[in-house]
Amino acid sequence: DPANCLAAGMCQGKAECDQLVSAGRTRCKSWGSCARAMDADESTGQARVGCTSFCDIFNADTCVCQAAADQCKVCCKRRAGDTDSPVFPETCTPALGIDLGAHASELNKFYSPEDQDAFNDGSAEMFLDNAVACPGGFCNAGVCELSSADEQSPFAAAAEEVGSWIKTYLVCAVLIGATIALIPAFLIIRYSNMSKKKKENFKRNLRRSASRARGSVVSLVGRGSNSNLTNTGAKQGRGGGKQPQQRKQGHK
Repeated sequence: DPANCLAAGMCQGKAECDQLVSAGRTRCKSWGSCARAMDADESTGQARVGCTSFCDIFNADTCVCQAAADQCKVCCKRRAGDTDSPVFPETCTPALGIDLGAHASELNKFYSPEDQDAFNDGSAEMFLDNAVACPGGFCNAGVCELSSADEQSPFAAAAEEVGSWIKTYLVCAVLIGATIALIPAFLIIRYSNMSKKKKENFKRNLRRSASRARGSVVSLVGRGSNSNLTNTGAKQGRGGGKQPQQRKQGHK
């Protein structure tokens, strides 16, 4: 893996393959250097196998330039607390924004003579490697390009398509959404009104039935009273006819 300063390994009859380190002034990913691939790490004291970034050579931090034209260029910024003649400013700056020829002595330790010539004459493009992520997608030949449909996940592609449709048919989407939200509300209100009306009709019919029942009871009571009065009058009439006859017999 030359990008990480590892050469082809040799198994030599073992289960695991021994990786060989690419020593010397070999360039690795995004204009880094393999010159320090076997240097001891100051914090652990162990050899650090890997690519040293271009910015780290100047004791600076790697960053991402925000300008669209610089998003796929090697960019660096001053490391926090570095006051010992920093090469890069505190803001993220493309590596080609400084005079690399003035730092030939430092670069000579890490890069080949061919790379040195490119630094000196300004022909070094110093772009990030292809497929490196950038703010707008992925780098390709120094340009930040949007991800293609093949590189996007199905969910991201579907979300993008839905977003595009909403932007195009925003009014229709709002109307459809409002309709979907109002239909359940309309059904709930309608059901509530129907239930309320049924209860009112039930109470009204109940009152009518009760009123009719009271009227029937009063009518029956009235009929019974009239019948009793009629019977009493008839009895009194029959009793008055017999008295003269009894008096007549007593006179005899």
